[in-house]
Amino acid sequence: MKAQAQLQGQDPLDIEIRSEEEDSLFSITLGQEGKERRVRLISRSGGRWTLQIGSRIEDVLVQRRGQDVVIDWRGRSYSVQVFDLRRRLARQSAALGGRGAGILKSQMPGKVVKVLKKQGDSVKTGDGLVIIEAMKMQNELKSPKDGVVKTCKVEEGQSVEGGALLYEIE
Repeated sequence: MKAQAQLQGQDPLDIEIRSEEEDSLFSITLGQEGKERRVRLISRSGGRWTLQIGSRIEDVLVQRRGQDVVIDWRGRSYSVQVFDLRRRLARQSAALGGRGAGILKSQMPGKVVKVLKKQGDSVKTGDGLVIIEAMKMQNELKSPKDGVVKTCKVEEGQSVEGGALLYEIE
């Protein structure tokens, strides 16, 4: 799972959580520097989590308050906003800009499998524009509005980064 977290007004921090072979063991990578931590879930009851982080056993209280997650750890309380990175980029990718061009951005890094619409093609809202393979899944990205493809910045086989501009629709 990839996400972003924003701690009490600081810059967003990228987080990647990967399940290991054992169900209770996870690798967590924080930030652009890629600091990886191995964490074992020992127990969870409601909002109380007992984790093994390295050689230390840590008790963490986790509560959701509206849009925030409040984490009590080591005698301090942290208010964190967590964003599912794929959903956040999907919302941003469908930015319409009023009557102007609609844009479509890549939701996450991946490889272009098939280009469905090219520059000059007419499209309707929801028409498939491109298929991108990411995390071993193929995702069809759709047109955010009716119009004509003004710009197509992808080719089959091309790798794209998350947030990269793929199409402009007028």
